[in-house]
Amino acid sequence: MLGKFLYMSPEQARHTKIDRRSDLYSVGLCLYELIAGKNPSDDVPPTR
Repeated sequence: MLGKFLYMSPEQARHTKIDRRSDLYSVGLCLYELIAGKNPSDDVPPTR
């Protein structure tokens, strides 16, 4: 598997079938970071 875990769509992280929407998810996260200046998952506490 290639890519950074923070930018993977949930389908890709679960190793299920992916399509073009997975790329749009990653682009959306990058766009959010550019606008907000932070990753949306920064405020989420880590799970065990």
